[in-house]
Amino acid sequence: MDQMYETNERQQPDNIVETPRVNVEILAKWIRVLFWISIASVAAGGLTGDAMKELAPAVSIVGDIIIAAVSAVYAAVLFKIASEEEDYRKAAIFRIPGIVFSIAMVFLPDYEDNLGIAIGALILSLLAMVLDLVSSYYEYGAHASVLARVDVVMSEKWERLWRWTIGMTVGMMVCLIFAVIAPFFGLLLLLAASVGMLVIGIMRLVYLFQTGTAFRNYSNYMNQ
Repeated sequence: MDQMYETNERQQPDNIVETPRVNVEILAKWIRVLFWISIASVAAGGLTGDAMKELAPAVSIVGDIIIAAVSAVYAAVLFKIASEEEDYRKAAIFRIPGIVFSIAMVFLPDYEDNLGIAIGALILSLLAMVLDLVSSYYEYGAHASVLARVDVVMSEKWERLWRWTIGMTVGMMVCLIFAVIAPFFGLLLLLAASVGMLVIGIMRLVYLFQTGTAFRNYSNYMNQ
């Protein structure tokens, strides 16, 4: 990714700083918005669990639709801040097909006793995971890039999170395949991988909040 910075580094208020060419006020505002959108998605996810699907299928469908809508808003915000780093635009573009696949999954009929539908659902799930992985690659890389001269430690955290994300996502894909071939064993593996993805999801929320805070603090400091 292109480094969009001009040099003049300042670690303490009385030293010289490498001044970023990105608009830190825009990033401070909209990355914090990404954080709250992600919180809304997590809240909607509470409507889509297996227990909810059994007790209130209609509520579960509504939850899936809300998640897709929230994901679309997230993509719109990524487009909004693409003026500061082009990889945000790429992240948004790769997020859109995943939203379409997710909606298609909602309206698939019950595939418990239908191997053809089960295979179709598996293919859609894998495609959605691949697209989400590519979107995450560009988004995390963009975060790391715009942070490089604002908060180097935070920038490195996003780079590490990407490596952990790809590892866990590949693990989830393998588990999905096993869930079709050997349901019991596959579901056990899927449970373990889901815990790992949950941890990564929590870290992503924390990092989004910290990134927004880093830009806000930098903006306040530069306006002093």
